[in-house]
Amino acid sequence: MGLWQKSVKKRKPVKSRKEGAALLIIDWQRFFIDPHSPAFIPETVKVRSRLEALIKLFQETGLPVLASTHSNRADDDNNFLKFYGRVIKRESKWSALAPPLSPLKNLKTFEKETYSAFENPRLCRFLKAHKIKRIVLAGVQTDRCLLASALSGFDRGFEIIVAADVCSSRSKFRHRMALNLMKTSCARVLKLAELERLFRSQATDEEK
Repeated sequence: MGLWQKSVKKRKPVKSRKEGAALLIIDWQRFFIDPHSPAFIPETVKVRSRLEALIKLFQETGLPVLASTHSNRADDDNNFLKFYGRVIKRESKWSALAPPLSPLKNLKTFEKETYSAFENPRLCRFLKAHKIKRIVLAGVQTDRCLLASALSGFDRGFEIIVAADVCSSRSKFRHRMALNLMKTSCARVLKLAELERLFRSQATDEEK
């Protein structure tokens, strides 16, 4: 009996595969990123290098990179036009994606007319079809479209992670307040370095 036991190799426990993950970059468009735009957000200059690093992380770990783009019709009854007095007009040069997103190949882009990216049914269908349950959010603006997307994604059953130092707002105070609100209501809030450790360690675990 003892000899038989020695000849049997111990089987490694089967690890449950992590739910699929994706990076969703919110509204990284020339309207907010281009210094010549009337709606330029200066903080995005600092964020860009961290966004490049985050994109590289997802590409290296074989995870999809997605983007939303915001635009609206300039109709008199449009709430965005009523509230802000202007909109990102469709087909305008300001609605285009800005670097480092604009040169990316195979980038899946989802249009929206709302604060939340999850209001686009195409995005939800894509995530469901690819069995993606964990979403990392980055982009602009922390206190508006990122906040709305985090809450909306949470309501739809997704695990939401917000890249705290890879998103920005016009106000550092509102940026911090929005991060705190998301942290206490719907999302994990992690910095780029923490995300790199998390996803690289998971990729290593799955290779074992």
